[in-house]
Amino acid sequence: MDLCSTQHRFWREVVILRSVGGEFVLKHLLVENFVLVDKLELDFTQDLCVITGETGAGKTLLIDALATLFESRASLDKIKTGASYAYIEAMFSLTEEVRSWLEEQGYEELIQEDSLILSSTLSSTRNKSRLNGQLITKNVMKQLGYFLLDISGQHENQLLYQPNHHLPLLDSLGDKTHLHLVEETQNA
Repeated sequence: MDLCSTQHRFWREVVILRSVGGEFVLKHLLVENFVLVDKLELDFTQDLCVITGETGAGKTLLIDALATLFESRASLDKIKTGASYAYIEAMFSLTEEVRSWLEEQGYEELIQEDSLILSSTLSSTRNKSRLNGQLITKNVMKQLGYFLLDISGQHENQLLYQPNHHLPLLDSLGDKTHLHLVEETQNA
């Protein structure tokens, strides 16, 4: 991270996006009516993607949009003022790990493609999550987030000093069986 900010002194913040396991699986992002954003579409290339810019350029809004896609309870204040809804859509490459997990969950009919299109619509009446166009629960969406994306920020190492983050960190290292047990426990 320091390399970018050192070479380009006008960049105030640097956020690095990568997927779990090092394989970059995020291919496309569409955001509509989210906080200050009217409409934004981004295509990502393979390997590492670094989002840089001055403070206030909107990097955090991109990260927040991705995080909101996988949140179990997204706040309605993320809907742009004057809009009736916010929409976030992301296309991911389908990894074998995600394919296996989806098959275990009974979603094999939705994984005919080599990619997944996940979307979330926030509105004052109801929030909806979709996987390749079919409605899914927010819990399934949240679990997919564990497989698909690891978002790291500048001061994220500070979380290691907070005991309430220790258990989720350890849980994120678990295999499929462990994640299934965590989900059962959360639903109990």
